[in-house]
Amino acid sequence: MHFRVILAITGCIACATVGATELWTLPRIHSVEEFGDLVNTAGRQRMLSQRSVFLVASPSDDRNELALVVRELRSGHELIEAWFESHPDELRPAEPMLREAEDHLRPLILALGSRSEAAAREESERYLRSMDKVVVRLSAHADRAVADVAFVTRAQSWILGLSIATLAAFVLAPAFRRLR
Repeated sequence: MHFRVILAITGCIACATVGATELWTLPRIHSVEEFGDLVNTAGRQRMLSQRSVFLVASPSDDRNELALVVRELRSGHELIEAWFESHPDELRPAEPMLREAEDHLRPLILALGSRSEAAAREESERYLRSMDKVVVRLSAHADRAVADVAFVTRAQSWILGLSIATLAAFVLAPAFRRLR
């Protein structure tokens, strides 16, 4: 009887560990994936600001492409802002950096509209520096989330390994005794 109780308790611990780990890790994995998308969007913003300066500096007068880049800059920034608004607790530390980037985006767009290469380059540099801060903060948050998931997954592996070893000891020990 004692043997069956230990088996039942060990099985319950193993099942509870798997269930709790899955309930804890799945939302975090989803969050890491979202953060990856957000970091990519912020990186795209950086690329678009550099592209816009190139278009202003280029000898061709392709206003359509520049207008497209400006639209993409605005929509990308709106997407980042929406993400910040929907995840206020997670992203609160990075919010001042996003506001700084927003403060540099408006002058950049005005400089692009005036087609002033010097002004566009200067404003782009300011915007790049502020977006670098946002990207670094978001990347650090994503790295912490990945480390948390990795730690919990390792802990789950150890607990399951110990549970399996316990089960094996209590199943195999009586079997070996009977063989003698």
